Amino acid sequence: MNLNDAREPTQKLQMDDATRRDAKLADELEKTRLAQEKAARVRLPATQPATAPTPKQSANTVVSKITPKRIKPKHHKPDAFIALVPGSDKQPVKTKRAKKKATLPE
Repeated sequence: MNLNDAREPTQKLQMDDATRRDAKLADELEKTRLAQEKAARVRLPATQPATAPTPKQSANTVVSKITPKRIKPKHHKPDAFIALVPGSDKQPVKTKRAKKKATLPE
């Protein structure tokens, strides 16, 4: 028993009765639907219905409905943006050079 129920006993009885009635109606509807589906399955022929014959395709003609993969372009990382001031020239990029090992005198 729920002690926190704010409804009056008559309201609770009405709601319980409506719930039982709805559950009974739902069961009846489900049983009729299942019976209709079973009857529809019996009426359908066991074999597939006759349709127009499909043209035979030769082994050379293969139709593919799969979308081909697209080649993703290589992303080019842009150079850093540097605002140019009039009269200034672009500084050459310094690269590291490999140091030559000193050879030992023989």
